[in-house]
Amino acid sequence: MRSTMGRRAYSSDLTDKQWEVLRPLIPLPSLEGRPATVERRELVNAMLYVLRSGCPCPRDAQRGAYSAEMPLQAHSTYTF
Repeated sequence: MRSTMGRRAYSSDLTDKQWEVLRPLIPLPSLEGRPATVERRELVNAMLYVLRSGCPCPRDAQRGAYSAEMPLQAHSTYTF
């Protein structure tokens, strides 16, 4: 089985042939700022997964453990 970034590939991941078609269309990482830590192929795999699955919420979110204000609360907690 094919592996990518040290993990086994999922059935939803791009095939090598698909990646060869898309690779020239994906911008290279910027030379400014932090160096890239994730391969471009992994980013595309993640985006395609979200588009395919709708990225279901964790069970806690379905029970109301998370609220719409949660990101704002976390932001204000760590903002100086």
